[in-house]
Amino acid sequence: MRTHRAIIAGVTLTVCISCARRPTHSLSPEQHDVNLLKIGLANYAAKNAGKLPENWDEFGPVMFQLRDAQAVSAPLDGRYVFAGVRWPLPDFDQEGLVILLGNVPAAETQKRAPGRYAVVQLDNGQFEREWLPEANVQSLLEKLRARKRRESFLDSREQGAEMGAEMGMNIGDHERYGATKSSSVRPGAQR
Repeated sequence: MRTHRAIIAGVTLTVCISCARRPTHSLSPEQHDVNLLKIGLANYAAKNAGKLPENWDEFGPVMFQLRDAQAVSAPLDGRYVFAGVRWPLPDFDQEGLVILLGNVPAAETQKRAPGRYAVVQLDNGQFEREWLPEANVQSLLEKLRARKRRESFLDSREQGAEMGAEMGMNIGDHERYGATKSSSVRPGAQR
């Protein structure tokens, strides 16, 4: 029994000493909001077997529960976008998954370079708040735009294949005869 009390006292002392070493500055409203998003993502992942939300429709119900308990500076869904991109994380010296990214550069005065807050997931599964310099963010956004263009192209290609199938063509016929040729032209016929 005495051993347990000594261990508990030692743990309490260690925790108190480590808390005393932390800076006592308060969080900015944006840092508070990003921390709230981080908690929301951790809750969502825990409730969904590690799966992460891909949009606000999936994530919204979890965030509304947290928003009722916490004050937020403004609606979060208009200020953060879902990224879902692996990216170098300067604060952690590793790559991680950028899940949510601020829509606009943050107005933080304590940071050296303009940038944005992001909620990231480290390789160990932890969710963290990360400051990304604006130059890095622009590269990340270009990667997101390229991915979106690629997905849009693949979607349109799938839709074309579906339309061709409905018309009795396979994808090879569609490519061979081209999408712009008249339907009255038969294979091998002269124009």
